[in-house]
Amino acid sequence: MREIIIGILSFVDDYNQSNNGEKYETLRDILARTQTDAQLWNDIMRSSGGALELSKCFMQVIYFQFSANGTPFIGPPREDLHVELIDCTTNKKVKIKSISSYDTYKSLGTVQGIAPHQREQFRQLQKKSIEHTRALVSSQVTPTQALLHHHLCFIPSIAYPTAVCHLSKYQLHELQKNYISVLLNKMSFPQNYDGRAVFGPKERGGLGCLDMRVEAGLGAIETIVRNLQTPGHRQSIIKIFLQQWQHVSGMAKPLLQFPKIRAPHLEGHLYKYIREYCAEHNISIEVNGIELQKPPRECDKFIMDVTCSDLTITDADCRKIYYCKSYLQVKWLSDIPSADSQFVPKGIYYGYQMITQSSSNLEVVVQERPNEQSWRIWKKFLRKHVCNEELESTITLFGWHVDMNDYERLWPFYYSHQCACIYKSYRTHWHSADNHTYESHKWITDDIYSFEPSYKRNQLPKDAVPVTVWEAKGQGWRVPEASQRVYQQPTPALYYNFLSYIQTQPAYISHHYSCIRFMDKVIPRNDLGDYEEEPFDVVRLYECLQDEEFRKQKLYIATDGGAIPDIGSLGFLLTDSEGNPFITCYGQFFVKARKE
Repeated sequence: MREIIIGILSFVDDYNQSNNGEKYETLRDILARTQTDAQLWNDIMRSSGGALELSKCFMQVIYFQFSANGTPFIGPPREDLHVELIDCTTNKKVKIKSISSYDTYKSLGTVQGIAPHQREQFRQLQKKSIEHTRALVSSQVTPTQALLHHHLCFIPSIAYPTAVCHLSKYQLHELQKNYISVLLNKMSFPQNYDGRAVFGPKERGGLGCLDMRVEAGLGAIETIVRNLQTPGHRQSIIKIFLQQWQHVSGMAKPLLQFPKIRAPHLEGHLYKYIREYCAEHNISIEVNGIELQKPPRECDKFIMDVTCSDLTITDADCRKIYYCKSYLQVKWLSDIPSADSQFVPKGIYYGYQMITQSSSNLEVVVQERPNEQSWRIWKKFLRKHVCNEELESTITLFGWHVDMNDYERLWPFYYSHQCACIYKSYRTHWHSADNHTYESHKWITDDIYSFEPSYKRNQLPKDAVPVTVWEAKGQGWRVPEASQRVYQQPTPALYYNFLSYIQTQPAYISHHYSCIRFMDKVIPRNDLGDYEEEPFDVVRLYECLQDEEFRKQKLYIATDGGAIPDIGSLGFLLTDSEGNPFITCYGQFFVKARKE
């Protein structure tokens, strides 16, 4: 019997490794860590019987620079940035080649890169599309077989990489245009057949063909949803990115849940493409953990929400305002004026960071200072939405909704009415925003507080609020009287419930609702039809209206008034389908006295 020798069965797969840097690290520091990690992986592969083909390895250094107006862009390639690994077979150093940041590379059937138009990915898909088109042209197939070729061959082959790409609608249509013409010919339809019928569902009289312009967006959404629903590394990465994307956007509403909200300042390509697709097709993606952010103060708003809602501000100016606010590290409107919201500091107005204002405890966007042209747009925005020509604040901010110990920003000074002192804050460790120390300064006289700290504490009192502090030479810290007061509350509404609202209406309306009762529960009646106990409150109607099944049912209303014009009383009853009342009401007609 002849011997059969099998040398080795192996599988070669791609492997990618990424390293990010901290703010204080240089490119060479990041490359040193990358070289250590890559060398460790090479040694592990060698010790386990494998081998890393160093001649096929490459690296890509992506770093950011800023233009004069503050726009970030990818820096050019540098020859001095490279990595050297030791080949465990020859014990010689091998230089890992570096490709440009703008170069694309193939990975797992897709072309990866930071290119905004993805022309290389389009060219590769176009070659596949031409091959499928030629195969369909040269084959003798029935209309049913042609449609099967479309669903089983063309769409899976072309749509596979589009789930992680951001090709334009024009590019996607170019990929399918010639193929669809041949497909219609094979199905005995004219080539200029209406596209709505071609891509329409069969249940509605269409041909049932799949549109690449639709399938690409659905594939991207399906990829996100599938990874978010599967616990693991990919789920964590996507959630971290979406949380950071929401944070740096400076907007209150979740970006994928509210895709129609204007946001021209968002960076990136893929998720912007997904957001535009969702807005076009009325799709909303709600992600657990990314929720609507509540303002820290009454009547407070996000700066970018105010900017994007102003349609007189162009998209280019929106981006410049975003660069300015990112440099100043401000997020809410309350971060711009002083702590008492009386004026806007000159430094904030002219574009300089100030130690007298609050600072963020969270990770902030890295942003260099824009040029003066961008700051002119920033000043125009402030004069329109925040202050007047004298830098006096024009926004009305009321009480704080947050505990200052849990607030994401740190103010220099706080005032506690309960302890009758002010607190000066600073970081316990300068390099970390996790822990803070607060020095207490006791009251001396009037609005003067001592320069000398009395004691230190790690937590602020519950009633502590930020204040504006001035230095009174030779006396102490001066806190204006307006800052010491508890911030004014918003003016209460004229009515608190339905009955008080009725009382604010004119007499010819309120007379119809002289006695109105909201049933809290189903009240049993006696043989005479009268209630055995007094109904009250409004809870049952509200709870029923929250039930989706209940909203599909009919409500019944009956009235016994209005039979004779201007005479008698008017009453009505609102019940469910079983006759259980929600509201009972009656009142007198209001007849205006006539002049004789």
